[in-house]
Amino acid sequence: MFATAPVTAALSPVQAMPAVYTTSDWHVVECGRSVEFDGGLAASAIPLGAKRPRYAAPTDAQNWVVAYQIRDERTGGALVYAPRLPVWPEAFADAVARPTSCCWTARS
Repeated sequence: MFATAPVTAALSPVQAMPAVYTTSDWHVVECGRSVEFDGGLAASAIPLGAKRPRYAAPTDAQNWVVAYQIRDERTGGALVYAPRLPVWPEAFADAVARPTSCCWTARS
């Protein structure tokens, strides 16, 4: 499981639940820092907002809302997944401006 620090902290009470069904590891994602995966894929989180979900305790944490850019380092192809898009920041515009990008989003 990959999530930003505030999301990982908010979900800490339920992190053991998937262990009943499968093995899983939790990893904190830092915005702007690439994570490498097997097979030539890489992903990075793009900060979009600080609106905390209702299930999370009040905090001053940022990066509650992110988009993920997933790149195929071999082909140069990329996609951007933005489950919530409260604003259209420059970093997001740059991510979707690549000619080999496609984007899935829900405007909030």
